[in-house]
Amino acid sequence: TIHQSGQAESGISIYATGGSDAVLNLMENKGDFGHATNGSTGFRCMYDGGSNKFKIRSSDDDNMYDRLTIERDSGDIVMSGGLIVNGTGVFLPNLPTSDPSVVGQLWVNSASKIVVSSG
Repeated sequence: TIHQSGQAESGISIYATGGSDAVLNLMENKGDFGHATNGSTGFRCMYDGGSNKFKIRSSDDDNMYDRLTIERDSGDIVMSGGLIVNGTGVFLPNLPTSDPSVVGQLWVNSASKIVVSSG
């Protein structure tokens, strides 16, 4: 569906019924995304209406992976795979500077290194 609001905005909108998914597939070959016998290779940008999450998925035939997930209401982000940052690095201004003693929480040590707390 092409959507134009009449304001200073225009774009493409994909509408799905409540609880259903809206998807955009970007693929190298023709096939069904993530299908076992007729799979495709590429990426899918989607809004999962059942879980209320925005996802970027990759697929190579029947191997499908969630690469980035953002929860709609909380904004929580889950990444799969490594993060490579070129340039000056990652700036995380609100991390505590002492061990919070909470398993898995990030903090910055005296050497300015990001550390995962062991509790």
